[in-house]
Formats: sequence, C-alpha cells, structure tokens
Amino acid sequence: MPTVSSGKILVTGINGFTAMWVARYLLEHGYSVRGTVRSAAKAVHPRGYFKSYGAQIEVIVVEDITKACAFDEAVKDVDGIFHAAASFHLHAEEPSELITPAVEGTVGILHSALKHGNKVKRVIQMSSIAAIEDLEAKSPTIFSEKDWNYRSVEACKKLGRDASPLDMYEASKTLSEAAAWDFMKDNKSTVKFDLVALNPGFLMGTGLQEVDDPMKLNTSLQLFYLGVPMGQFEGEMLTKPSVSWIDMRDFCDAVVASYRVEKAGGERFIVAAEPFCWQDWINVVRNFDSTVPAGNTKWKREDSVYNVNFDTAKVRQILGITYRGWEDSARVVMEYYREKGWWGKKQ
Repeated sequence: MPTVSSGKILVTGINGFTAMWVARYLLEHGYSVRGTVRSAAKAVHPRGYFKSYGAQIEVIVVEDITKACAFDEAVKDVDGIFHAAASFHLHAEEPSELITPAVEGTVGILHSALKHGNKVKRVIQMSSIAAIEDLEAKSPTIFSEKDWNYRSVEACKKLGRDASPLDMYEASKTLSEAAAWDFMKDNKSTVKFDLVALNPGFLMGTGLQEVDDPMKLNTSLQLFYLGVPMGQFEGEMLTKPSVSWIDMRDFCDAVVASYRVEKAGGERFIVAAEPFCWQDWINVVRNFDSTVPAGNTKWKREDSVYNVNFDTAKVRQILGITYRGWEDSARVVMEYYREKGWWGKKQ
C-alpha cells in the first residue's frame, strides 16, 4: 500500500488530549487535518488553537460515532485516518459504557472508509498496551505485539458491572482493536486501504485540550497531578509497579512515521518506554523540584519487581522511534501545571 507522506488526514475526537497533539504534529509535518468533535461547542477550542493554519485545518461535527454511517461525509477526500475518538476513564458503571462506543465507533469508521473513503490509503487505530498486557501477571513477563489481553474481556463477561473499572477500560481497547483487524480480514477482497494499530503506554505530556480544572484533566495527567505534586498517593498506590509510560511527543513521532513508512501497513506497534510506579515519578521530579512531597523515601527502584514489561524492538526497527528520558517528560508536565496555576509559581 502506498505511504501517506502528504495530503489530508481525518483525526477523530480532535478536542481530546491525544488527538490534539496528533493533529498538531501532522500540521507541523505539512499535512492538512480534518478533525471531528461531537458538538459545535467542542469545536470552538481546536478551531481557535489551530487558527494560524488557516485552510490547512477544518473541524466538523459528528454527534454520535456509534450511529451507522456517522463518518460517511467525514471520510470523503481524505488520504488517511487517525481514529482516536474513544473514552479513557475509570468510572464506568457497566462494561458496555466503554465497550459499545469503542467497538461501534471503530467498525463504523472503517465501514465509512470502505464505502466513501475514495482516497483513503491508511487507517491508524489508536489502541493501547491495555489491549496487550495482563496486569495480573504473577512473574516478570515481556509482552509483544503477538499478545492480546483477553483476561480483561473474560472478567467483564463474568462479572459485568462488578468488573473492575480498569478491566472495563482494557476490555474496550482489546475488543475495539480486535474488531478493526476482523473488519480488515472480512473485507480483504474489497478494502483499498491498510490498517496500523498503535498501542501506546501511559501518555505523558502537556495538555493542549481545553481544561480549567485539574480534576477535569484526562486520566493520565490527572493521576500524575494527584500522585506527584499533590502527594495524595500512599502505601501500595505509590510503590506498586504499574504499566509503561510514553512521552506524547514520541507517540506523535510514531504516528507520523506510521503514515510514511510503507512496511508499517498491516502491523501493530507497542509504543512504550519503561514500566513505572508513582514513586518513580516523584523521585524524578524531586531531582529538579524539591518542594514536591517525598513519598516513600525508603523505596528503591532496583529492589522492585516489574511483572509487566514490553518488547519494543518492532517500533524501533520499523518506525525508527527513540524515546525521551524520564526527566524531560516530567519537566514539561510540571511546567504545564505551573502555567495553569495549579502548582507552584510560573518559571
């Protein structure tokens, strides 16, 4: 399949944390962007933020991504699609609250691309390491792109609304990505575009989205805010090894490379740096800001066992992605909190 080195990219959910960053990187690399939002009110901020790009950016309303044909008009005359319109939060009451829109939105946009995407060459599905990992691994395990997290899916089937919020989220990512690959397989005789799945870790970066309250931040920035500068985590919440993280800028590099590298077509890529616990981030931040609460001063990373690890050779070998360091990422996040007036003084 030809690469997409220029042209127009459809970015769904452009008002969100990740999609705004992706749109920014695409625009900076010379692409035009058509973004979707779910209401006219949600179009105001991205239109204002990207105003300097003029005709290179447009923002349209797709009210309900679960409706059949919702993206039929949006996919016309675009060269590529980046699908990010899905929820990441940990307060769903039912698995279907996350799973249904994730799966139906994914399948819906692929159907629209098949029927009306006259120029579409490549679709990038924003998946997650949540679709790969098993957070209940009992010993150090290295997960690769060959792995799927069906444990969370089974937990949701068995427990329903009593499943953990994290399993609900992870099941939604697993099932929506699986649905995308099933669609490509079922329609291989007629589809004229290929698919790439990007599976990022816990995304770290400055917030570009419209937000005036740290408690309304996207999940990753909100948790970092509560756990690091605010010092609200304690005990196991501080030191229990968690998932792997990735700097948002590195993830966006992977997005651009996924459009421009021919071999990326038909592949899924883990985009993750290293596993972490919140004490890791506290220690990193205290290297340049000693006013942050110290947390557990007895904890040492070298004494901890991280059971969930990832093989990231593929993204390095095919897409050529390298990762920024812990302190680089932590500094930009902390400065973002300062600029918003949520922590310390502006530098």
